[in-house]
Amino acid sequence: MPDSQPNVIQAVSLRVRDVHKLTAFYRDVIGLVILAESTDRCILVGRGGGHLELVASPTSELAAHSAGLFHVAWLHSTRYGLAQHLHRLIEHQVPLQGMSDHLVSEAIYLADPEGNGIEIYRDRPRDEWQFDGDSIRMATLPLNVRDLLSTPDTNEADSLRIGHVHLRVAEIPNTEKFYRETLGMDLMTRYGPAASFLSYGGYHHHLGINTWESRGQPAVPNALGLRDVTISLDLERYEKAKSVAGGDRLVDPSGNAIHIVDGREV
Repeated sequence: MPDSQPNVIQAVSLRVRDVHKLTAFYRDVIGLVILAESTDRCILVGRGGGHLELVASPTSELAAHSAGLFHVAWLHSTRYGLAQHLHRLIEHQVPLQGMSDHLVSEAIYLADPEGNGIEIYRDRPRDEWQFDGDSIRMATLPLNVRDLLSTPDTNEADSLRIGHVHLRVAEIPNTEKFYRETLGMDLMTRYGPAASFLSYGGYHHHLGINTWESRGQPAVPNALGLRDVTISLDLERYEKAKSVAGGDRLVDPSGNAIHIVDGREV
């Protein structure tokens, strides 16, 4: 298994205009399963874990260039699963925003019908990851789409779960410091001064933060898009973060809401 902590990102909650339209998209195109549904809320889950909550907020406004969600990244456990997902996206004629080889992973980028970013990816085996000192080596290279689509079926069971989440932030230094010092994440690498990638257990990243579209613009309260991210912590990190925040709800320096849970209880 490429990630020794497979359920670090437990859930992502989004404010949306049309719950039913997005529910159909995440069920039929992304392949999630509906756990609970009402007129104004839906909870879906991947076959390997990770909950997506859609909450109706029809009066909320879009704040595309402020801090918030960059993308939720859904991780396939097999390359064949990723290939089949790409076939499904093509069949549904879903516009793609990009396809990249990141050295540690292969990724497909798109957005849901309300513009919330999505990454669909698979990890290369950890023994293929390379490091420059303490920094993991990542890049953004063209994906070999022909080779991916021709991936043979090895009859290996495939699962889909939230592998990481990537946030837009207003500034890097203090936001990175928050995730390192308050939540105890390890810095895995930086892309210049505008992006950092952090994780637990040596994973390439459970969390990405960037200012590519949001520099100097903190999160707008009650805007469409990200409500909060739920992160599972080990007991020591959980107790430390909870004592700092005075509870299990935190807000990073860019205004993104984080819900922390004790990993023993999930």
